[in-house]
Amino acid sequence: MGHRASKSPSMLLLIAVAFHATLVFSCKHNADEIKKLVDAEIEMSLETAKDVELIYTDSALLKAKINTPLMERFKNKDNPYMEMKKGLTAKFFNKAQNEESNIRADYGISYENSKIITLKKNVVLVNVEGEQLESEELQWDQNTFKIYSDKFVTITRKNEIIYGDGFESNESFTRYKILKPTGRVNIKSTD
Repeated sequence: MGHRASKSPSMLLLIAVAFHATLVFSCKHNADEIKKLVDAEIEMSLETAKDVELIYTDSALLKAKINTPLMERFKNKDNPYMEMKKGLTAKFFNKAQNEESNIRADYGISYENSKIITLKKNVVLVNVEGEQLESEELQWDQNTFKIYSDKFVTITRKNEIIYGDGFESNESFTRYKILKPTGRVNIKSTD
């Protein structure tokens, strides 16, 4: 009986040492993970603003105005961006400072380095002629002054509706093309 009692404390000591080693390793591992998460949070710090108007100019001329009820700016050091989760409206202006087109969407994200704004969900673009484009996603490239999409689009004009996949346009939506037209419907005028 005494023989069994002497082995039991050794076994308990071995289990206690193994548990302690596991606990120390886990704490070290968790501390490293927590540090990585904190560093990532600092790198991705957030600024929030409400009722924002962004002004875009080129050679001191107004090119566009974007309004959004909520903008969140993430300061990611490699690719900072602004997110507009509550939607946005934008107006594009010509050299005479007259509005040429406007656009609205339920969501937008603007990447500062690439100067590309992606618009998603219920995107509607209208030009001065009253022509209207609808899509679930468009991009606006501020470097090339182009608006484009590789998604399905619908363009409603005075006497027709055009359907297709993919789209390219100037910012004023006056010179545009559907990359892969899929259909056209003529609309009879009631005038």
